[in-house]
Amino acid sequence: MSRNMHAFFSSGKVPQPLCEACRERIFLFGFSGDIRRSLNDQGVFLPWIETSREPQEVTEIFPTEALRQRARDVLSRLERTKIESYPFAWCRDAHIRKYWVRWCFLDESGGALFFRDITEAFWADQSLGVLARILQVARGGVAVTDPEGTILSVNPAFTAVTGYTAEEVLGKNPRILKSEHHTPDFYEDMWNRLLLEGFWEGEIWNRKKSGEAYPEHLRIAAVYDENGHVQRYVSVFYDLSELKEMQAQATHHKYHSNLTSLPNRLLFSDRLSVAIKQKERQASPKSTIAVLYADLDRFKKINDSYGHVLGDKVLARVAQLFKETGLEEETLGYMGGDEYAFFFVDTPVKTALIPRLNTILELLRSPLVLENGTTVQLSGSMGVSVFPEDGESSEELLQHAEIAMYRAKKSGGNQYAFFSRDMYQTVQRKASLELGLQRGLEEEEFFLLYQPQIDLHTRKVLGVEALIRWHCGERKDVVSPGEFIPVAEESGLIVPLGEWVFRRACMDMVAWDKSGAPAIHFSVNISAKQLYRKDFYSMISRILQETGADPRRLVLEITENAMLGRRESLESLLGNLRSLGLRFSVDDFGTGYSSLAYLRYIPVSELKIDKIFVDPLGGDSLSGELIHSIISLGRSLGLSIVVEGVETAEQKEVLLGFGVPLAIQGFLHARPMNIEEVKRRFFSDKPE
Repeated sequence: MSRNMHAFFSSGKVPQPLCEACRERIFLFGFSGDIRRSLNDQGVFLPWIETSREPQEVTEIFPTEALRQRARDVLSRLERTKIESYPFAWCRDAHIRKYWVRWCFLDESGGALFFRDITEAFWADQSLGVLARILQVARGGVAVTDPEGTILSVNPAFTAVTGYTAEEVLGKNPRILKSEHHTPDFYEDMWNRLLLEGFWEGEIWNRKKSGEAYPEHLRIAAVYDENGHVQRYVSVFYDLSELKEMQAQATHHKYHSNLTSLPNRLLFSDRLSVAIKQKERQASPKSTIAVLYADLDRFKKINDSYGHVLGDKVLARVAQLFKETGLEEETLGYMGGDEYAFFFVDTPVKTALIPRLNTILELLRSPLVLENGTTVQLSGSMGVSVFPEDGESSEELLQHAEIAMYRAKKSGGNQYAFFSRDMYQTVQRKASLELGLQRGLEEEEFFLLYQPQIDLHTRKVLGVEALIRWHCGERKDVVSPGEFIPVAEESGLIVPLGEWVFRRACMDMVAWDKSGAPAIHFSVNISAKQLYRKDFYSMISRILQETGADPRRLVLEITENAMLGRRESLESLLGNLRSLGLRFSVDDFGTGYSSLAYLRYIPVSELKIDKIFVDPLGGDSLSGELIHSIISLGRSLGLSIVVEGVETAEQKEVLLGFGVPLAIQGFLHARPMNIEEVKRRFFSDKPE
């Protein structure tokens, strides 16, 4: 810059519009570092300069010592370099501003220093760079078109999804992606929305370069200029193929069994409902719909013997067999566990089902060979309900077929049973009893009666057996133990019920002793479900401690069947209970799957001969011989014998004829009674 130019800037004659147009703050300085003039003070605001103290030296213009040192360096060489420029940043209260500094040599007397605020431009460039980078790495495909729809640019994700490179689509229209899944009206509506609202979003099917159609979620937005005219259309889309596949799998899993691939109960019920509605639309249907509910007999034994992995393979193989024998998947379902269901339409009468039922039973009876060579023998139980006779909805028909199946299973399995109303009433009664049992435990509706066990020869009462009774509900209806005990066993309520019985018997024993009555033993029945619970021992010992009952006069009656199996755990349990002083009696001896081996390791002290052997006494010599044999066996083992169900004098005479010590229990001498009645009748000073 010439001397004249320096003089021009220094003269003060620089037009104000020229200064404002340059948008820069200008400082004129001499090479000694002094500031000679400041131009365009309003052009760029330098917030670190105090208005009350204008800088005198050019280096003082800068806010930090580092920048001031850099200014000194530039000043020292500017006569040689002529011009230098660089950016710097200034920050206060987390706000950053960016500036561009330019040093210019004017002549040998000095130069000019220009400041430009580039904060907005800097961040705009940064945003554009970030945006460009985002588009490069975005998972969604992006395409930019002009207002006529010509593709101007695409990102890498566009190529990854469609298979088209940028070179293959630039300059072309997006209709190259069009599939045949949509009507012309669909596309017309899309463009109408874009023209009116400047935006469209939805699901669309397009076609890849390979020809494969795929679903995508698409957003199209218009980009306008300052006059409101469309400059560009930006499309962003995501391939929904994987999502659709996951949704399809989720839907399949929702309605099908992962184990058997058959429709589950939900889908089966829906298909059955559709068949029922179709049948209802027929003016005068000549056929019915039959629903079959099948269950594998003793499947638990397979799981216990071979493990659940092989058990699952059995369930899957059975499902495959059903399909291979012509049972359509549309009418076949897996209900869970080891249960399957079928329905057949156009069945004229129930009897027409019998050949099919026999075919399915025969199929289940066939030995099943698995992939690993294991052969398992199965059988099945089936229940049948018929529309509309046995129900008018899928829920009713399935429920009633299941009820019939349980009747077939209860009858021994390997057979079928047709539903009847009495079955439903039985199930309803059981459900009612189960609810009643729960309430009865809460409301203390149960009580104990005791039946004396009497010495056959001396007629002395040796002990009593505790027998539970139930006054049900507000009306105090008496429910037979033969009716509610099986329900308690099946529902698991026998556990809290049995605990209540043991505690009540212990309390009655303590009260008996406090009354001064002679010491007798108290017998309490124990369920197998109680016996094999982990907390059984702790429950017994806790109640003994809490009540103070004498364990030496307590006899736990355990059925023969309950003693079979689990030898080691049972031997340990009864040994521990025996150490507390309790004794054990084998109840219903001879009626179960007898294995006399358990008498060698189970610490029993008493055998109870069941009523089934006693009833024929006097008219059946074989029964007498059986009882005599049991008595001889028990005596040889040092066990005491109690004969149950003695109701006639003739039965008593036969037992007396054996000439051995026995205790008898039955209606002949005493029906079950409350504990006070036992005391009054058998231990009063003035017996009746």
